[in-house]
Amino acid sequence: MPPPSDVPDPYMDALVFRLLGMVPPEENNDPNALKAVAGSPGVYTGKARVCRSLAQATDDLDEGEIMVVEMTLPPWVPLFSLAGAVVSDVGGVLSHSAIVAREFGMPAVVGSNIGTTVIKTGQTITVDGNKGVVYLDGREV
Repeated sequence: MPPPSDVPDPYMDALVFRLLGMVPPEENNDPNALKAVAGSPGVYTGKARVCRSLAQATDDLDEGEIMVVEMTLPPWVPLFSLAGAVVSDVGGVLSHSAIVAREFGMPAVVGSNIGTTVIKTGQTITVDGNKGVVYLDGREV
């Protein structure tokens, strides 16, 4: 078997990045838009709730709030029935957050890397799960 080539292979890049949902983020020219991965389709505008732990989410998340998390695991599933949308720092189209959001029919943007840092609890934001963008100024799309 030949050693790996140092020359980029556009076919493998497309396969790995697109098929597995690991799309490199586009350049962001809008300071009020956080571009990431479209995890589940739909658009939702609401108040953000940054949840850094399952216990915090269980205690603080109110119905219709946008759940902003580092990531989710199976114990988080009941909270999806309360949330209006999900933003996660980690993940792609096959991540837990994206899969569960699709099952619940709610918009999700995943792989934001910095969502829990730049989004503040109580802030009105818009989650565009069709385009993979979170609008930090809550604009209608």
